[in-house]
This record gives sequence, C-alpha cells and structure tokens, in this order.
Amino acid sequence: MSVRGRPAIDPPAGWRLVRLDRNGTVVEVATYTKVATDDEPTAYTWTFDKSQAAAGVLVTVRNGSSGSVADAGGTNPKSSWIDAPSVNAGQHGSLVLTAFAASTATRISAPDSMSGLESAGSTGGRYRTTLLVAAASLKDGDVPSTRARASSSSAGAAQVLVIP
Repeated sequence: MSVRGRPAIDPPAGWRLVRLDRNGTVVEVATYTKVATDDEPTAYTWTFDKSQAAAGVLVTVRNGSSGSVADAGGTNPKSSWIDAPSVNAGQHGSLVLTAFAASTATRISAPDSMSGLESAGSTGGRYRTTLLVAAASLKDGDVPSTRARASSSSAGAAQVLVIP
C-alpha cells in the first residue's frame, strides 16, 4: 500500500504489518501479510486517522511459506527513478515481490529483471500516489538492488520481500 502524508494505518483484522518505510511526510509504503482461510471476505478495508490519498494492491501467493519473510526497504529523493535495496536472504526458487511507490500520479515501469504484477493509483484530491508491485523468482540467495522508472519525477519509496 502507498499512502501520501503520514497517517496512522489501521489494517483489517488478521493482517500483520511486515514493513513500513516513510519518505518524510510525502509518501510511505506499507506491506502486510495474511494467511488466507476458506472464509475470506470479498473485500478488505484499511482505514487512516486522517484523509489521505492511498493506493493498494493485493497479491495472492499460493503454496508460499507462512514462516519468515526476508525484507528490506528504502526511500528515494525526488527523481524519476525509484530504487529498491538488495536483500541477502532466500533460497533458489523463492518469490521476490517488490513494491515501488511514487508521491504523484504517474506510470511506473517494472525493472527489466522483473514482471509487473499490478499497478494502482489514487484518483481524487490534489495530492496523489501510485504503486507498482513487480515479481521475480530468486536464482540464488541474494536479491540485487533494482530500479523502476516513473514517467514523472517525485519522491518515492520501495520495499523488497522474499517469500520462501
């Protein structure tokens, strides 16, 4: 999830915060996980303590480990590049998910080494945000840093998750 400003985020019941990275008060990217059951609702609602532009992407991973997830994150100054850090964890065949967030309405292109899964953007208000989630399969124990390109310059943040 990508959110403008710095609101407190209240997830739905059963969702666990994995990582939260803030680029000052401009934009933040937060990643949550939940092990699904047979009784999942058709929609989820996150709430904020103040009105802010937000965008979210839900990724379903089948047969993923519900154990530990390796993660790393970082923020970027105003630029058309959004850099995601490297991660030194995982095993061959692990799923690498990277979330790239921008503090404006823009188009974000996945790095050449990854496949873009889903993109979302806020639609109302003066301030907007855009989120792209991209995926790759881990070939060895290290995930190199990656770089996504936005069609316009803005502050950004990125997170990398490795799911065994």
